[in-house]
Amino acid sequence: MKSRWLFIGLALVAILALATSLVAAKSPTKTAAPVPVAAYADVKEDAAPAAIYPAAAEPAEPAAGGKDGGAMADPPVVGQGGTCISGYVIDTYHQPQGAGWTIRVTLEGGAAQTKAIDAKGAFKFEKLGAGTYLVELDVPAGWQPFTPASFKVTLSGVGTGCAEVRMKLEAQPCLDVVKLDADGKMGFAQPVGIPGWGITAASKLATVNGVTDGQGRLRFTNLASGVWTVTEESRVGWIPAPGTTNQQRVTLIAPRVPGACQTVQFVNKQVHTGCIQVIKVDAAGKPLAGWKITLSRPDGTQATISKVTNSAGIATFDGLALGEWRVKEDVLPNWRTVGAAETVINLNTPGRCVNITFKNEALGCVAGYKINHLDQGLAGWTIKARNAAGEEYTTVTDQNGFFQFHQLGMGTWTLSEVPQTGWEPVTPAEFDVVVTKPFVCEHVRFKNRTTYACVDVYKRDAWDNVGLPGWQIHIKPAYGGTLQTGTTDGTGHVRFNGLTPGTYVISETLQAGDLHAERDGQLRCGDAKESPDRDTGAATDRRRLPVHAPGAEV
Repeated sequence: MKSRWLFIGLALVAILALATSLVAAKSPTKTAAPVPVAAYADVKEDAAPAAIYPAAAEPAEPAAGGKDGGAMADPPVVGQGGTCISGYVIDTYHQPQGAGWTIRVTLEGGAAQTKAIDAKGAFKFEKLGAGTYLVELDVPAGWQPFTPASFKVTLSGVGTGCAEVRMKLEAQPCLDVVKLDADGKMGFAQPVGIPGWGITAASKLATVNGVTDGQGRLRFTNLASGVWTVTEESRVGWIPAPGTTNQQRVTLIAPRVPGACQTVQFVNKQVHTGCIQVIKVDAAGKPLAGWKITLSRPDGTQATISKVTNSAGIATFDGLALGEWRVKEDVLPNWRTVGAAETVINLNTPGRCVNITFKNEALGCVAGYKINHLDQGLAGWTIKARNAAGEEYTTVTDQNGFFQFHQLGMGTWTLSEVPQTGWEPVTPAEFDVVVTKPFVCEHVRFKNRTTYACVDVYKRDAWDNVGLPGWQIHIKPAYGGTLQTGTTDGTGHVRFNGLTPGTYVISETLQAGDLHAERDGQLRCGDAKESPDRDTGAATDRRRLPVHAPGAEV
């Protein structure tokens, strides 16, 4: 019995299912226009709070409008709206924005519908027919889209569900520039702004310009995020206040509070004086420290000022009265100027610093001796040094035969000696020397020989060592030969020149009332002995002197 009732129940279910299928096949339905997959919008980058933006209802009843001949929508998109488009607008900080802004939806081939976004940044278009809609937000000034502000959404036209969309915008940065006078308080607690001052702001993509208002303020709006360089114009008589510059870099970001601007400030100081900056370098352009620089006024109205260059080779003189200033460097030993060592500068612009460069070349040196073939120094010889540039210097050997050129530039120098009668060179009389090291002397030598000799005789009074003029001096070869006689000059000196090297006897004729203080002894070549006398009767003093080279003294 139970089996029979179970069979009857199953048969009734099957009949009902068949009847339902036949009725559905004969019922007319609506069909949505074909929609490309790319046209569907599912832009849920960040979910909105559920309390403000409720989820769309599941499709239920077909909406009015959008009739297209009765075909079924093909195919409906899971989660996509049927007859509604809803959404909201936020900024890059995910804060609701857009209150009062206009948003528009337009069916392809149809009319546009517009709405104003509410105070919570939300909007909703209902009772829309099936089809593809263009959703557009009118972006106001000061904002720029972070995600597209215009896109398409396709609706099925079935049910009451909404296609949920969202638009994200970025508030464009703005920049406030403040221009102040460092000394312009005039009784106010803070410095006063300077009007009419030109300001430029530049990024990689744009440059904007403006002028400060009556309070020294200027606002740049609708700027792009990124790094901007802000520069103030330069004006005669004004300089940046200490610790400030006339150019600043600022990184602009989208403000969390729209209209809140970042700020840069320029502070200037009015000046009535000028400045001179002296730069001291060597021939290669390297800075020279420790050089003294002196400023003076040609008209004598200001005190002389001196400073020493710092490690960067710079000496700065600021706060100078306008007018002419003489600028001079003190050239150190073993240096020479490349250009002038002194100049006159006319300061005629307040606040302006005039740069002057003094360039100097470090010098090398050549030192040496002039000697004879017996390696004795020869005094009074002229030595010359010259280079290919036409520079030439001359010096004379001292009593030891020494000479030195300490002012030679780097490079090749030709050294030469001026010949003297009766001498012939043992080493070359001219040769090249390459000077490569500043402040270092290259050492050289000239050697000569001669076939004659000379003797210098000095006659002095033993009382006060003063030379005795008019005194007869005699010289004769020691082993026979011709006697030569000379008379001392006003300094007590007489020379016997052109002698054949050998041994000579030198004597003097004593005058009445004088007595030779030294009666005996021999002199060698180069000795500097003298003949002091005292009062005595007339006599003759004789000495034996070997003479081998010129320059022997008695």
